Amino acid sequence: MLHPLLPRKFPFIPASDVAGDVVKVGPGVTNYKVGDKVVSLLHHFTGGGLAEYAVAKENLTVARPPEIPVAEAAGLPMAGLTAHQAVTHRAGVKLDGSGQQLNLLITAASGGIGHYAVQLAKLGNTHVTALVGLVIWILSKASEQTRFLTTKLPTVQL
Repeated sequence: MLHPLLPRKFPFIPASDVAGDVVKVGPGVTNYKVGDKVVSLLHHFTGGGLAEYAVAKENLTVARPPEIPVAEAAGLPMAGLTAHQAVTHRAGVKLDGSGQQLNLLITAASGGIGHYAVQLAKLGNTHVTALVGLVIWILSKASEQTRFLTTKLPTVQL
């Protein structure tokens, strides 16, 4: 089942989400310079994210605010892009708020993809209901006018 996703040649360095500092810029790169702090997504077939250095495409790279630690930023690409695709392409939310008002249920909203989806959906003209586990944390800006439902009720002794 996973055979098509496995690398064709070994040795293979896994991972596709990367964050770090630009140490060299290739020909034609115009948006970044040496020393810039960035986050990028590498192709999952080529991997290389766990190497000391990685080569990333400019169109799959974004600037990383300096106050965001590298370890935290490295988790953004795949989870963030998955949430973005789900919210914009599948649910039809326009992130500039220009679309029709939608009611959106986001399951697993306290997980890696779910909490990005809640934040992205709030950028649109969307009422969000977020389904989470019993342990809930609320991101203050993302939780405005958001209803959180738990999947489990606490045990009650009679």
